[in-house]
Amino acid sequence: ADQLVSIEGRSLESLNGKFHFTPDPYESCLRARWFEEKTESEKGLPLPLDADFDVWPLMNVPGCWNTERSDLYYYENMGLYYKGFTYKSEQEGERVFLHFEGSAYRTYVFLNGKQVGMHDGASTPFSMEVTSYLQKQNRLIIAVDASRSKDRVPMDNTDWFNYGGIYRDVMLIRTPTTYIRNFYTQLKPKTTNMIFASVTLDTPLDTTVIYRIAELDIEKEIPIKAGTGSLEFEADVTLWSLENPQLYEVEILYGDDRVCDRIGFRDIQVQGTDILLNGKSLFLKGISVHEDHIDLGKTTNEAIIRATIADLKEMGGNFLRLAHYPHTRRFAQIADELGVLLWEEIPVYWAINFTNEETYQDAENQLSELVLRDRNRASV
Repeated sequence: ADQLVSIEGRSLESLNGKFHFTPDPYESCLRARWFEEKTESEKGLPLPLDADFDVWPLMNVPGCWNTERSDLYYYENMGLYYKGFTYKSEQEGERVFLHFEGSAYRTYVFLNGKQVGMHDGASTPFSMEVTSYLQKQNRLIIAVDASRSKDRVPMDNTDWFNYGGIYRDVMLIRTPTTYIRNFYTQLKPKTTNMIFASVTLDTPLDTTVIYRIAELDIEKEIPIKAGTGSLEFEADVTLWSLENPQLYEVEILYGDDRVCDRIGFRDIQVQGTDILLNGKSLFLKGISVHEDHIDLGKTTNEAIIRATIADLKEMGGNFLRLAHYPHTRRFAQIADELGVLLWEEIPVYWAINFTNEETYQDAENQLSELVLRDRNRASV
C-alpha cells in the first residue's frame, strides 16, 4: 500500500486491449524463467525458446479468462499475459509507474526480462515503478495466479465464483521526479464548515503544496514537513446528502504535479444505535450485491453500475453492501454522484488463517489499499 500512487485527475496512458495469453498450470514461466527470453547461453550458444509470447492467442484486458474463453471457464491456476508497447520520455526527470486496478489473485510483473514486483489481492489497486526498466520498445509479461489457498485472503473456501485474470484497467502513470503520492480531504468530524486536508509526497521534503476549490474561491497553502502535511480551515460548503449529493472539484498542486478529485463533504456519526448523516438520523435500506455479470464476470462498466443503483432506488433503497471484496473504484465515484451510501469490505471471509503472519499482512495491506483508494468518497 505504501507504493500506491493516486491516479485521480492525472493524465493516464491505458494499456487496455488485446494481450497475448496462455494458461500456465505448471508455473513454467516462473520456474524456467521464461520471462528472461534468453536466446543464447553465457558461452554464446543458442538456446531453444520454450515459449513464443508473440504468437499466443489474444485475450481482452480488462477481462476474466473464465468468460473470455469457454475452455477456461473453471480454470483456477496461472495465466500468462504478454504485450509490447513503445515508450518515449516526455519531460526531464520523468518517473513512470505501471498501475493495476484489479488482477486476481497474485500478480507477478516482468518488464524487458526483469522482475518488477509481485502483488497479492484480487480487488485492490497497486502501482509499481518501472522507470529504470523502460526502453523505447518494451516487452511486458504478467503472470497471474488465481489458485485458492487456505493461507490467502480470501481463503480456499468462498461462496462466490473464483474469476481469474487482469479484470480491471491497466495503465501507465507519468510523474515528475517528486510527486504527490496521495491526499485526503473531508469534513472535520462533528462540524458543518471545517475542512480537513492532508497530503503525502513521495519524498520526505520540507515544502508547501496548494489546495484549491475554484468553485468556492478557496486556495490554501499546506505546509509539508518530511513529505507529509495537513491543514484545517473554515469553508462555506453545501453538505453532501442523499437528497443533494453536492460535489466539488478539489485540486492539489505541487511543482509540475497535479491531482484532483470530485469530493463531497459530509459528517457521519453514531449515537447509540442511530447513524447520523450531517446530524440527522438515517435508516439504511439496501441490498448486498456481487461484482458478477452474466457475460463479463467480475469485469464491469459504468452502465452496469448505474443500472444497479437505479434498481436499488426503484426499490426505495439508499444503501448498498459491496460484497465480499472491493468492487471497482468507479462504483463509489458514481455513488457519490447519485447519492447512495456504501459498505465496502475486503474478503476477510469464512476462516482466514490469521495464525500465519503473511496472511495477516496480506489482509492488512488489502485493507490499506482500499482505504487509500476510497477514503475521499462521501458515499463510503
